[in-house]
Amino acid sequence: MPVPPPAVSASPVAPFVAAAAAAATPRRNRAVRLRVTPYTSVSSSPAPTTSAVPSPPPAWHSRKQLAGRERAPAKPAKPRVFFLDVNPLCFRGSQRSLGAFARWLALFFSHVSLRDPVVAVLDGEGGNEYRRRLLPSYKAHRPRGAGTGADSRVVDVLRGCNVPVVRVDGHEADDVVATLTEQVLQKGFRVVIGSPDKDFKQLISEDVQLVMPIPEIGRWSFYTLRHYVAQYKCDPTADLSLSEYMPHVLSYNVRL
Repeated sequence: MPVPPPAVSASPVAPFVAAAAAAATPRRNRAVRLRVTPYTSVSSSPAPTTSAVPSPPPAWHSRKQLAGRERAPAKPAKPRVFFLDVNPLCFRGSQRSLGAFARWLALFFSHVSLRDPVVAVLDGEGGNEYRRRLLPSYKAHRPRGAGTGADSRVVDVLRGCNVPVVRVDGHEADDVVATLTEQVLQKGFRVVIGSPDKDFKQLISEDVQLVMPIPEIGRWSFYTLRHYVAQYKCDPTADLSLSEYMPHVLSYNVRL
């Protein structure tokens, strides 16, 4: 009498064992023979092939591709110098506000300049008087002295932060910044100008950037040559609308 096979107890791994066994069971399908054809570098009319394995690319082509992906060593970045146009930061709208100045200054040091040197520039006494004499309508909507930003507390805060303060009587801050920018570039530095004044866009280049306070979002935002070209569809040197602005050469030198 045949002996019945021993009962197999149910196991939680039984389904996995059955699936593995099914995968290992050979299928009774028609055998397919694969044939690899040798690679030929030149062929005017390649013969059809039934190979299911693609031919490998030539070795020289692979080396060429790899060689093209190699990058040249990156050049060391030039050190940066920040010029801070202080006067516009001392206003909230048309009203003077030391709170606005303190807030923008704190954000500037903590998120923008970090460890790079900063030079603060203010309008000098009678900074725009010579332009008003030449053109009486120049900034006629502004009361005289409104843009000087000469509050002694502002200067004290800047000096307390070890920030040098530059003020040249008879010249506005933008003229001084433009002159100092040219001098610093000649020394091999990059320049970042912190100001909401859009006239500084004419100074933008590969080595000159702007960082502008944006009240709507409460932060500083960088504006570079790439942004300028995307906005105006031209290079700053080719924009004729900016050619009338020429910075005055001042006899003030910055030691770095």
